[in-house]
Amino acid sequence: MRFLDDVLKKHYLDKENFDTVLKILNDKVNIDNKENGAYSKSKEIYNKFLYDLKYSYTEFVTDFYRFFEEYKQDIVKIVSTGSSQWYIELMIKVDKEEQEKYQKLYLEAMKIYILIIY
Repeated sequence: MRFLDDVLKKHYLDKENFDTVLKILNDKVNIDNKENGAYSKSKEIYNKFLYDLKYSYTEFVTDFYRFFEEYKQDIVKIVSTGSSQWYIELMIKVDKEEQEKYQKLYLEAMKIYILIIY
């Protein structure tokens, strides 16, 4: 930390502003890492659905529903509005009996996304 203080004094940087910018950058990196991990998880579930012959439709819907629930705050941002809607439609095709439940989850995620944007 002493090195950082020396650099800040030598270059006339305001330590408080520097700390604030550094915190913002660290937070951004953490958010990006979380979103990349979540995106990879969504692709992993979908690829398993496509290519694993032992992976049932029921398992896919259960896993993807849990995924949506876990990342509801950021799901639309992570997989995009079009993809999240497409995944919901796929879950409905696979499990028509729970259509209302999946639509409700999608609407909740979209509301959160709209509130964050505006």
